[in-house]
Amino acid sequence: MKRSCPRARVRAVVKRYQTNAKLSKNAELVVFLSYMLFLKRLAAASCVEAQQDRQKTVTGQHVKKVLKNVLKASKG
Repeated sequence: MKRSCPRARVRAVVKRYQTNAKLSKNAELVVFLSYMLFLKRLAAASCVEAQQDRQKTVTGQHVKKVLKNVLKASKG
């Protein structure tokens, strides 16, 4: 059965920024799911911003415009 979560990659990224962090087995999954939810919110907000500018394609400018607001909403 193929895993949908790249656990080794998540663990490596966490270790890179938090050198003394110890993760349980399911912590990598929670981190990955939080990451995916953040990307989903960012993509949805960027899409709305592009529609407001009457464009069909989401550009980097749209993402930059909404990034700060999405980050504030995602803090917990």
